[in-house]
Amino acid sequence: MQYEKPQKRNPHQLTVRQHVFPQFCIKRFCNTEGSVSYYDKQTGLTNLKTPRDVVFCAMRVWDQRAEAGYMKSIEDKYECLSNRIIDGDIKTLTPEHQNEITEMFCIWNLRHFYKKNPILDQKLHGVLDQEPKFSKDEQEQLEKNHIGYIKEGAVVPGRDIAGVQLQLRLFDLKKRFSDGNWGIIRSNKDEFIVPDNFNKGILPLSPNICLIFACDNMVIDSQNVAQINSWAVESSTNYYFAKDLSACPTIDNSQRQG
Repeated sequence: MQYEKPQKRNPHQLTVRQHVFPQFCIKRFCNTEGSVSYYDKQTGLTNLKTPRDVVFCAMRVWDQRAEAGYMKSIEDKYECLSNRIIDGDIKTLTPEHQNEITEMFCIWNLRHFYKKNPILDQKLHGVLDQEPKFSKDEQEQLEKNHIGYIKEGAVVPGRDIAGVQLQLRLFDLKKRFSDGNWGIIRSNKDEFIVPDNFNKGILPLSPNICLIFACDNMVIDSQNVAQINSWAVESSTNYYFAKDLSACPTIDNSQRQG
């Protein structure tokens, strides 16, 4: 689906490339040259990608209110928490930490869904086309200030609908994680793979740390890392990546790339 491009030079700084997995999360898996090892399931090729690459982004699928509002709030809290986990400052997760992880996991997978299933602009039937006519610049100013609007022809932008739907589904999805806790899982040597989405309660945090739902804190061996990585490969739709895919064991070693 073709996305609606902002005005030339994007004067109101609307986010066009919307990261599905946060850019700061991808950066943690970068090598010394600032790239990750990326495997494309459609082509079967492995190459290097930077965290800013468009492959990690949806193209203006949800509105600015979602991107710079509740999504940014979730990302900011998770970034602070995950930094402290990596630094070793946090070894036991509080209920507040649990909620922050759940929200990040849910928003990641919901954004993947809407990237794959963007919402088209919707015409409001039974509404007279007598609403104020906003110019392109006025529309962008409204969106920048998190204000919805109706376009000419009684049409609501699909990204506005997606932003609201995504938020409502976030509230509902979080309920599934109310009866358990996330655990901090560490690997001494082997590295974790990051899929484009995860259909299990697993959130990769760094090459050697991941968060797993309904699991205690623990250090795991190569066999367990291989199992988690195999789940990641199976769960991925279009791609998966890691710091070094050749350092990521799987149950079927033919899945190693590098």
